[in-house]
Amino acid sequence: MKEIKIKVPDVAHIVISGPTQCGKSIVMDTIEKALKAKFGANVVSEDLRIERNASDYESLQDWQKKDGC
Repeated sequence: MKEIKIKVPDVAHIVISGPTQCGKSIVMDTIEKALKAKFGANVVSEDLRIERNASDYESLQDWQKKDGC
């Protein structure tokens, strides 16, 4: 995967849009992991929380496998 570099201020809003089933959740999950790993940032995403918790998957890893993360 090509490396993408972005500069994010201390407080930022990142908007990801697209049609259903196009991979928005994978992008949000990747951004969340990168911000936490590099900056220890807290990421708040209601959509990502719903995506992870509204499924019948037993764990986050199962959800990630389903989405190809």
